[in-house]
Amino acid sequence: MKTTILIILLFFLTTSLGFSKVVDYIVAVVNAEPITLSMAEHEMKAVWVDPSLRPKTIMDAIQKLIDHKLKLQEARRRGIFVNEDELLAEFSSVSSKFESPEKMSDALDNMGMTLDSLKERLSEDIMIQKMIERKFGQFIRDSDLEGEATNYFEQHKPEFTMPESVLLDRVLFNFELDSNEIAKADIMEKANEVLNDLINGASFSKYSNDENIGYTNVDDLEPSIAEVVKKMNVGDISGIIETSEGYFIVKLNDRRMSRQATFAEVKTQIISQLRQKKIDDDLQADLKKQRENSDIRINYREEQQQERVD
Repeated sequence: MKTTILIILLFFLTTSLGFSKVVDYIVAVVNAEPITLSMAEHEMKAVWVDPSLRPKTIMDAIQKLIDHKLKLQEARRRGIFVNEDELLAEFSSVSSKFESPEKMSDALDNMGMTLDSLKERLSEDIMIQKMIERKFGQFIRDSDLEGEATNYFEQHKPEFTMPESVLLDRVLFNFELDSNEIAKADIMEKANEVLNDLINGASFSKYSNDENIGYTNVDDLEPSIAEVVKKMNVGDISGIIETSEGYFIVKLNDRRMSRQATFAEVKTQIISQLRQKKIDDDLQADLKKQRENSDIRINYREEQQQERVD
């Protein structure tokens, strides 16, 4: 009944807008919950943290959405919900990856999404992660993985190195929003005055409000800063370094060269990786059983894409 109503609704929406053909249709049904072609297309356009996971075809995307539906249905059966604070934290994390709200809005437009649909998907993803942790993760204790972690470290030692890190003092002269060349010249003049002062013995704390952030991996530095720092000796003060953020002056206080990591330094990382692999393996086995016991109907062929009217 649900599926029939949704098909009628989709047909009504498209024909009422004056189209002679349906512009969207249901390509799969998972326990009476539909997956539409547009949902599959959104999946292909989405920004994936790991690009290798991006579906390569519509059918690929449909299969991923079937798994998503199955996991979401399991979360609902378990009574899992998302509170406003959890959703706000996740939304803020996603928003922070864009330079501005306008850039984020443009990206969503390109993916055919709205803020509301993004929040809905984030809410679903949080529910699924909570379900996975409750169903599989809570039974895996870190202490049970220590022996396996030790063996893994011994067999993969070359993979675990501590990168070169540096202890820096830094002063930043921020560019104003849309700074023009004249404004940049004024900022450069101020930076040169401070640089001369620092070379003559002034303390960096006089010009910087930065807290002591400790050692930083060289590879995590802004590329233009990293390039300069790699050539500096301990105690050196750089010249003025231009970045997208503004002009920097840095002093190299100490350097720790790249070296082989000890097990103690990477133990938490290895245990986390092993734990995640066990959860992923259990989840895939569980999804296989769910697929066997669920009512899943796929109504899509690749050649149908040619028949669709955009």
